[in-house]
Amino acid sequence: MSHKYILLFSILFSGSAFSQAVKDTPTVTRQVESPDNLTTFYRDLSQSFNTRNFVGKGDLSCVLSFTIEKDGSMTRISAAGDNQQFNNEVIKTLKRIRTKIKVRLENGQPIAANYRLPFRFNDN
Repeated sequence: MSHKYILLFSILFSGSAFSQAVKDTPTVTRQVESPDNLTTFYRDLSQSFNTRNFVGKGDLSCVLSFTIEKDGSMTRISAAGDNQQFNNEVIKTLKRIRTKIKVRLENGQPIAANYRLPFRFNDN
């Protein structure tokens, strides 16, 4: 019986390890700069939100999604949450605020960037 285990063990572990030489390949680095005004943008968004229509409605939340294009324009704006009236108000607020997110830079060049922002209101 022990011969069977020895045979099985030797078959399983008798293979040689093969490896290939690694060629010198250039490393690609992506230096992406985040806009420095995100904190200001988030603060202005939350302070500009009109809460009057939602007092007494409890805990409301949504996820706000949008894209800042290379030219700085905001596109693909959407809000996903359970309360459609709340979602619409968050989108209106986003379009209304004056603080705009600066364009992201990658290696010094502007790039389009997608953002997802959780937005929550609790009247308690």
